[in-house]
Amino acid sequence: MTTYDKPIDAARAIAAHLEGFTATADDSFVSGQATLQNDEDGREFMVTFTGNYTVKDRIKIYGVLPRHDHRYVAPHKIDGREPVSEITVARTKTGEQIARDITRRLMPDYIAARADVTEQIRQRQAANDGMRALAEQMCQQLGTTMPKHQPTDTEITLWAGSDLPFYKITVSSADHVRFEHFGCTAEQAARIIRSVR
Repeated sequence: MTTYDKPIDAARAIAAHLEGFTATADDSFVSGQATLQNDEDGREFMVTFTGNYTVKDRIKIYGVLPRHDHRYVAPHKIDGREPVSEITVARTKTGEQIARDITRRLMPDYIAARADVTEQIRQRQAANDGMRALAEQMCQQLGTTMPKHQPTDTEITLWAGSDLPFYKITVSSADHVRFEHFGCTAEQAARIIRSVR
């Protein structure tokens, strides 16, 4: 009967039957965890033991999806259902059997979810680039500076004027600007409008 002392043992056995994948240990988790990774295309799975408090008799394998600025991006539904993101198998299965389970039960949804998340990240990055370009253009024309830190990546807040009158401009996309004025003159308002054209 097959048995594995640590998740890395299971991961190595699986990697031997999963083309293009290598196994590495991650000892930062108390129970131990291992990674299956394909360096060529970036596919990645985590391997750990699971079960009840006393007996960890199953192996859990779950797909790792790309992140945007270290934040999780949820994949869209596949044919109206949530994509399969993890499977569990008996700890007694051989590496070859588990590799077949991954290929059949986990890989199709994981590949679709990974492609979806990658496209979402590409679109978000393009939107962020457009937002930043407009904010930089406005800063240049208004004689103010880009802030060094922003609390969110969904908008950029610009302040112009250190005393009254002053104004706050929030850029939230390449074509959306919110303007709040505090005693702003008509000439300043016209200048702001010209800066976004």
